[in-house]
Amino acid sequence: MSDKEADKELDNHPDFGLSPYEKFSHIKSFIRTKRAISKGEPLFDYNKSQLEGNSYMGPWKFNLTESIFAVLPALAALNILTFLFPEEVTENLDELTTLTVKLMSWVSPVLIPLSLFLVAWAAGHSSLLKEDRSKENRRRATFAYLYYDGGYGLIAQALLVLGITIEPYVFRQDIPEGIEMPSLIVVLLVMLIGLIWTIVVTGKKVPNLLWVLHGYSSKKRSFFRKRDPSTKYAPHTKYALTVGFGAPILYGVSIFILGLLAKLVAYFLLHLKTAVIG
Repeated sequence: MSDKEADKELDNHPDFGLSPYEKFSHIKSFIRTKRAISKGEPLFDYNKSQLEGNSYMGPWKFNLTESIFAVLPALAALNILTFLFPEEVTENLDELTTLTVKLMSWVSPVLIPLSLFLVAWAAGHSSLLKEDRSKENRRRATFAYLYYDGGYGLIAQALLVLGITIEPYVFRQDIPEGIEMPSLIVVLLVMLIGLIWTIVVTGKKVPNLLWVLHGYSSKKRSFFRKRDPSTKYAPHTKYALTVGFGAPILYGVSIFILGLLAKLVAYFLLHLKTAVIG
């Protein structure tokens, strides 16, 4: 296979289905890829054969795997809390709404990483100046964003998702009174650290790496100084608007769509239950 054909194949989203025997090698490959990124290895310039030869993941697969790993602590905490506090106060809710809420509680931890994953395409494009937005540069910028975001954002996203997932349990009526306030403080602290860390990674660390990659100056243009024609200033505003508004909008759209899907699934399950049991 030629490099051009390998690059074209790399553009396609890979198959994420894993057998039980492949999971260990999958995790090992993720760790190798993450270490290579932290060392500054330009994986976004590698073709498929080069990545596979070094047991590195492709950009889409790596970023999606990072998103999955970021959700795991929240899902583990959700399982523990559901076991400890199984009785939710739902007397005023009908059966359909109760089941919909339960379904949404299971998919909600995925929303933040999924939103950040989906915004990657636009973020990569927005890091380029108009005159540099060729097809190859757009592709390279997107791949670089996926690698940088996945390489540096894992812990930040995990903390943010964990805090948002367990926060509703602090206000449960069956939480012991003595631990309610300390629990609230800990949860809010986890959320705050995760939020600030995510902002630093997405708003500073990743774009600064992209500016260097594109050969742009990270200095912001001043309206009061004469522009230096020999300097390419990074598109700070365009990038900030894309990431700052794109991720929250996608998050809101994801909640709406998943809410509808959860309600449809709940409706189907209740009708199936009625048909079987009578």
